[in-house]
Amino acid sequence: HTVYLMACNVVDVYVARAMQIAARTPSKVDDMAVPLVGELAKRVLLVLFVIEILVNFNYDMTAVIASLSVGSLAVAFAAQDYIKCLFGLLMVIMNKPFEIGESISIASVSGTVVDVTLRYCIIKQHTGEHAQVPTSQLLSATVTNISRRASLELKVTWLVAQASAGEGG
Repeated sequence: HTVYLMACNVVDVYVARAMQIAARTPSKVDDMAVPLVGELAKRVLLVLFVIEILVNFNYDMTAVIASLSVGSLAVAFAAQDYIKCLFGLLMVIMNKPFEIGESISIASVSGTVVDVTLRYCIIKQHTGEHAQVPTSQLLSATVTNISRRASLELKVTWLVAQASAGEGG
């Protein structure tokens, strides 16, 4: 238990240092990727920690693996949404359709991107409310980056009243 917590603390130290380095770069993609890599590292450490505990308590790992293979189909169906979210996040990191701080419109939500996590893209709407759009929707929905448009077209109609001859006009 203590070794796991120490390993997580080491990961946190490296993530904090990487965030300092990422803050100095002009791209915001690394600002999104560094915390995600840190969370992934912690989850891998957790799996390794659980395996180590099972081995220390003399569990037969072949029986554990065999029982896991039976449940792998259920896990695959359960992980389907997680994998969609992961691919949505990878799409954001690779294609860079938007960055944190930019105004976007996706599905029926418009506003400023506050954060992008593995599961959600958090958008602060113009009303001040925060909306969480699942990153899996980024694969299929149209994302409009309002911040990157070159110009804004504004149509104005002026109504001018015509003065009559008796008004002294």
